Amino acid sequence: MRGASLPNNHQKMKYETYRVIRTLGTETRYKIMGVLMKHPKGIAVQDIAADLGMTHSAISHQLAVLEREQIVTDTKRGRENHYQIAKSQAGAVALKLMRI
Repeated sequence: MRGASLPNNHQKMKYETYRVIRTLGTETRYKIMGVLMKHPKGIAVQDIAADLGMTHSAISHQLAVLEREQIVTDTKRGRENHYQIAKSQAGAVALKLMRI
């Protein structure tokens, strides 16, 4: 009985992996994830932008995509949003892929 649910769980994991790969498939999002990996407690958008030499707007747009896909989360600290890799299945898959 227990084995009957295995293919369904396997299919869900395959789809989750595909979804994360698709989302991380841009150079900018990949670089953002690299920065976030160095800052597990979170980092402000302006600091990510400075680190990557990009505009605040460009980074915010890409973070919104990553957040929508549940790969990153944000926390309000004062007037700034700090982003970190989400403690979700998508976040875990993204971390594994980034370490390859």
